[in-house]
Amino acid sequence: MHNKIKIASMHYENGYTCSQAVFSAYSKEMEIDEVTALRLAEGFTDGIGGLQNICGGLSAAIAVISYHYSDGTPGNLEKRKVLFTKIKTLIDEFQKEYKGITCKEVLRNEKPVQFQCGMTVKNCVLLINQLLSEIDTR
Repeated sequence: MHNKIKIASMHYENGYTCSQAVFSAYSKEMEIDEVTALRLAEGFTDGIGGLQNICGGLSAAIAVISYHYSDGTPGNLEKRKVLFTKIKTLIDEFQKEYKGITCKEVLRNEKPVQFQCGMTVKNCVLLINQLLSEIDTR
């Protein structure tokens, strides 16, 4: 767990976005090379494409949870139910901490500036790790 926080924090401190930092910390276990992970996650930045909607770190966390709880099979409603329950838990916990899920809410209506969301990155990794520790079988 601490390694993921370290990786995410290091990436964020080196100028990667919140979504890139969170998503790329899990790239190895998702069998995605780091550059691809960084490219895939960049669009979630600043509330999805800079629109200040859902937090990029949270969006990346949802993608990581989805990878681990989905088997990619169409129509597998049981797996989807478990996945959606995990995503709801993730969002509920995030909302408790930040009183919302959008960049506007997290940043209290201020525009994002570099290195402002470092703690959000760490908290997203902690929430992911908490939910992944609950996986029984895949």
